[in-house]
Amino acid sequence: MRRRCRPIYSIAPHVAFVDALAIGLMARTAGDQLALARTHILLPNRRAVRTLTDAFVRHSEGGLLLPRMTPVGDLGDDSFDRFAGGDVALPAAVPVLQRRLELARLVRAMPAGRDAGRSAVEALRLGDALGDTLDALLAEEIAPERLKDVCADSDLASHWQATLAFLDLVITHWPAARDAAGGSDGGTRTGALIDALLARWQAAPPAGLVVAAGVTGSSPPLVRLLAGVLALPQGLVVLPGLDTDPDDDGEARWAGHRRRKPVHGYKAHVATDQEAGLIRGVEITIADVHDAAELDAILPDAPGETYGDSAFQGTRAERIIRDRGGIPRVVHTGTWGGPD
Repeated sequence: MRRRCRPIYSIAPHVAFVDALAIGLMARTAGDQLALARTHILLPNRRAVRTLTDAFVRHSEGGLLLPRMTPVGDLGDDSFDRFAGGDVALPAAVPVLQRRLELARLVRAMPAGRDAGRSAVEALRLGDALGDTLDALLAEEIAPERLKDVCADSDLASHWQATLAFLDLVITHWPAARDAAGGSDGGTRTGALIDALLARWQAAPPAGLVVAAGVTGSSPPLVRLLAGVLALPQGLVVLPGLDTDPDDDGEARWAGHRRRKPVHGYKAHVATDQEAGLIRGVEITIADVHDAAELDAILPDAPGETYGDSAFQGTRAERIIRDRGGIPRVVHTGTWGGPD
């Protein structure tokens, strides 16, 4: 694992993440048989918990007490609820099936208009789409009511007005149905659980090591959770494939050209002397740097007639060539034998 200036570690993409994590944590807690058992690892989902458990078993040379592992990305997971909620009483999320059926009922209750005779199957499909939209908004902590404010002063086409009327089901009608069911929205509850956990940590930081590993979500609650882990006296964040080099040359890049398949790597900018068959200048950059960007670095003095493809057209390349005593000869793409 490679560490950055803060307690943030990175495991390279070509390395098995769970194996490297297990080996690193076992090495960190070596000499204290109970240190690993006191460690709490936050993982993205239940599958990650299973695979990391297997990794600890593979790399242990004998019996060991496993750390506590909790998934944070699976909505409604009881283990995360018990861990994060603590003594705080939060209303349970409305069960997925119950919400699905209620949204389908709200869809069928809409004025049908041109969709007269909407079937139960179609109502379920549209209800699922509404649920996905609601989850996406709440994950980013955007109140559904803001949809009306955003479009309040806009002169929208009729189909957009129909879309807003459809979304009004989760803005106006769903909250009443949710409250009648005595539950909460899953996305909102996850944020409340994380905030309750952070408040408890601030009041009494955990005595053992706390590790957030492989949690790469960018929603505001998860970002707050990672920041809270970093603020702990023994908090670590371990991420897969994190770019630890802030320089442009630190990592290769993807680049494509027209209909060709994109490639991941670096680019060689080369100036050659056609008559002598010699390389006069060369620079290596990441692949998405423009062909002409390194012209000033690779072009020798007094180059004479200087040929390049259409990437070198423009006043900048022409000025560099003339300032070195050369004569620009740009061959335009698709016009070989055309104008210089």
